[in-house]
Amino acid sequence: MPILEMTNVRKIFGGQTVLDGIDMSLDAGRVYHLIGPNGSGKTTLINVISGALEADGGRITYDGHDITDMRMLQTYKLGMARTFQIPQLFENLTVLENTLVATGENSGESYRRAAFHNTWKGDEGRAVNIAQDALAKSKILDKQQIQSDELSGGQSKLLEVAKAIAGDARILLMDEPIAGINPKLAHSIFEMIRTMARTSNVTFLIIEHRLDISLGYADYVFAMDRGKIVASGTPDEIIADKRVAESYLGK
Repeated sequence: MPILEMTNVRKIFGGQTVLDGIDMSLDAGRVYHLIGPNGSGKTTLINVISGALEADGGRITYDGHDITDMRMLQTYKLGMARTFQIPQLFENLTVLENTLVATGENSGESYRRAAFHNTWKGDEGRAVNIAQDALAKSKILDKQQIQSDELSGGQSKLLEVAKAIAGDARILLMDEPIAGINPKLAHSIFEMIRTMARTSNVTFLIIEHRLDISLGYADYVFAMDRGKIVASGTPDEIIADKRVAESYLGK
């Protein structure tokens, strides 16, 4: 059974249809790309899936749950994480502290138990282990004590991935993870994404414009134009599809 399914999903802003009947199905443990020219509806679709925006029609199912009317916090608790083109970090916290925030509640935060460290110190240790494991998988464990505002752009994006892993995400929606990143690090980021999909069964749905780098790591691609899915298939099939060329070049 697919981990994520969308049926006839619609979104309207001020009378303008931005998502016009989107049908999409994603299987677990695969890397999906969502491509298309600016204004085609890609980011709006990601926002609707995650619950940042409310759909105006259709149905979205994630891991057997109807999430059509759920908000972002609810979908996150079910295992869906969202990253942004500009990383959303706590800049006054270290890399490790940022990741710890995503590990969930610690019983030491309880008013009644906070004063009794022995009752919750095990939770604290487990949270640190989870966070450090996520940082190791994201290739930035060596940065754990650095304040997050000292990270490079690429490292900041890796930290967002680490936070998603620490939060036990099963599907990760990513908006341009290699925007502004040098090619060597961009390839490293996508190699990490592909490894996580294969070894941890995490599903990725990624918006990306740097197709010369990213398509080599995709299992399947959806191409959007004017609020619709105009083509879908393997990277080779998408590259050869005339409808994709028309949407990008306006021919």
